[in-house]
Amino acid sequence: MGKPLKVVVVDDTHAVVSKTAEDLVRIGYEPAVFLAPTEEELLRVAPDCELVVARSDAMTVPARRVLELAASRNRLPPVLVCADSYT
Repeated sequence: MGKPLKVVVVDDTHAVVSKTAEDLVRIGYEPAVFLAPTEEELLRVAPDCELVVARSDAMTVPARRVLELAASRNRLPPVLVCADSYT
């Protein structure tokens, strides 16, 4: 059994939540992963989580906006920006 971890994924689709959960399980976590497709949902869910995963290709709430929100509010957990590939 892995280490429990509450994560909110900021993205437009549910498929990313499954992929994020699989990745976290593979590296030893037992994640509870939530989807936040809007800023309002992010601000509602994130304070109860330990990590925010912002997708670099998200359209509704871009990763840059997630970082801006995290910088301006002290109740958001650390933000990790992810992409399918990096150049």
